[in-house]
Amino acid sequence: PPVAYRSGGHCDTGGEGRADVAGPDAIVADLKQYWLAGNWRIQLHANGNGANRWALEALARLQLQKKATEPVLLIHHTVGDESVSADLAKLRRGDYEVGGKKVPALDVRVTHLIGHVAYWGDAFQAMLSSGAAQNIDPIGYDREYGIPWSLHSDSMVTPARPLWYIQQAVTRQTWAYPDFTMSYVLGPQHRATIAEALRAVTIEPDTQHGLQKWVGSLEPGKVADFVVLGANPLATAPEKVGAIPVVNTYLGGSPTKK
Repeated sequence: PPVAYRSGGHCDTGGEGRADVAGPDAIVADLKQYWLAGNWRIQLHANGNGANRWALEALARLQLQKKATEPVLLIHHTVGDESVSADLAKLRRGDYEVGGKKVPALDVRVTHLIGHVAYWGDAFQAMLSSGAAQNIDPIGYDREYGIPWSLHSDSMVTPARPLWYIQQAVTRQTWAYPDFTMSYVLGPQHRATIAEALRAVTIEPDTQHGLQKWVGSLEPGKVADFVVLGANPLATAPEKVGAIPVVNTYLGGSPTKK
């Protein structure tokens, strides 16, 4: 069954939520001129499963009109459903169909506002239909279906602290507000490894935005923007990664502290 707001919960009477657009037709109409121009980066804000399904259908229809060669990004991709991830994977490998026609492969990627888990995971438990909160920000599905993903803060929604994103993605620890008397792991099947989460705050977001030739990894010829950390995240307990100090920041090879 589709994910809906829980009866008697915080958003009772909300049904399956409300859309800001009229459906895939409207998305296609809004994006068509930019898609056909071929020199715009397309990124869609999509939180719920309905929004993601509409987005995939619209992108597939646009891809049939003109084949895009740059990544397309779904922002937030919050409420996870395995069937949505499976369809996203089909679109990525060229197996998605519209009206019986196979759509050329489209490099669709996702980015998660991972603070959902830490700050609002318990609230989602009370808002969404039974079991749905376990699958918010579904990194496990991303991994299973080969979908590249990154992490972001949606600042000012949550603090822009990349090491904290890593900790959230690896532990999936949530707290019950407002008294913090209960803490637990939300959807352990979607926990990331530290190596995966490090990639999700470095080379992957830069690839999503077309900046991978200049930043995102330490390689000859790239801009030397990087940080020096006070500990190795790969050798730090996951629940302590967010507290690793930043010793120095280098921009263009020059330290900001001397």
